[in-house]
Amino acid sequence: MHPSRSVNHNKTDADMREKLFQSICEACDKLHGRFDVSILEEVPAPGPLFAVSENTRCLEKFLEVVLMSCFLPQHQLPGPNIVMGERRRYKLETWHEKWFRHMEKYLDSTEHREHQARASLIPVFKQFNKLLKRASWFLPIYEVVDWPGVCQVFAERLLTIEYACYLLAGDTAVDISFPASRDNASVRQELGHVLTRMEEITAHVTKLWEDRRPHRQRMSCYIGFGDEA
Repeated sequence: MHPSRSVNHNKTDADMREKLFQSICEACDKLHGRFDVSILEEVPAPGPLFAVSENTRCLEKFLEVVLMSCFLPQHQLPGPNIVMGERRRYKLETWHEKWFRHMEKYLDSTEHREHQARASLIPVFKQFNKLLKRASWFLPIYEVVDWPGVCQVFAERLLTIEYACYLLAGDTAVDISFPASRDNASVRQELGHVLTRMEEITAHVTKLWEDRRPHRQRMSCYIGFGDEA
């Protein structure tokens, strides 16, 4: 298979990208002896292009928490974007977009706190998802293109993010009046402070999920209702 078929003509086909990767590994094996593919899964290639900062890893883990909170426990989650240089961390399928529209459109017609919490997190996910750009053809490595934007979005929505993530993770102690009980304007936008708060939220939500048993298998997708366009 010629590399251009995957790189230029089928950029979003993950299976074709994987086959191309395997063919490259096989060629290296024949030319230079054994080529251990598993090494690339654990150790990033050297060089500044593939250097992933701790700050970026922190944002990626936090974004994953927000993403999981936006969907129901049985929903399949979006996969990673594989297009080099594109500003998206996750690639949403049509039904993911339809689910987002449903949550936002029907927010006023539901009294469920969980649905309201998901609807409040969807804009956060969309904004953060656009701030990460793919930096490698084969390794799942991304770079942050706008740290000031990250800090601004996080600071403006911090209280809502905390409330929604904790509620959807099953924190029974979360205060229903929490988002309105403090002033968002007082939240600091310094990068160090923002990353610390991200780590705190990620750690707390992850622990709540790990303590919850049993875990539902993510096998379903949202098919919509008859009155939806």
